Amino acid sequence: MKQFKQVFNNKGVTLVELIVAMVVMTVITISVAAVLMPLHSYYKRANDLAEVNTILDNISSLIMSDVANASRINPEPSAPANAFLIVTTTRNIIYAYDDDGLIIRSSVSGAFIPVLDKGYFKNKNVTVSCTVSEGLVTIIISLTDDDGFWNVQRSYAARPVGMQ
Repeated sequence: MKQFKQVFNNKGVTLVELIVAMVVMTVITISVAAVLMPLHSYYKRANDLAEVNTILDNISSLIMSDVANASRINPEPSAPANAFLIVTTTRNIIYAYDDDGLIIRSSVSGAFIPVLDKGYFKNKNVTVSCTVSEGLVTIIISLTDDDGFWNVQRSYAARPVGMQ
């Protein structure tokens, strides 16, 4: 019984034991951080890819809904390069680029408005091109970022009702 009391009769921790415990905790913390850092990179890439897909889906749904109702699509001579005109039964719609490289779309009033807000693009650059061949309209949307990390291109084709 006397030996049992001596084993559990420690009143504190020595400085050496404290330093050893701190070193062990530091090694464990660094190991966990080394495992989690690549996971953060994968998460960021997946999040960026989801954002890219959202941007492309939003732009394509707007343009393709206009294309679906088009009776004629052709380049717009009065607009900058890569601009194109979509003629529907109710109005003419021009897609072009402004000075900042944003895709702009003519509104019902004739004024140009951005397809998406500038903050929505962050550091991404979007280009849109349109080709028409034998009644088939092909819209190509490309998205790159300033860092060169993303370079995504999607192609959409439709045969507008009014052009068949």
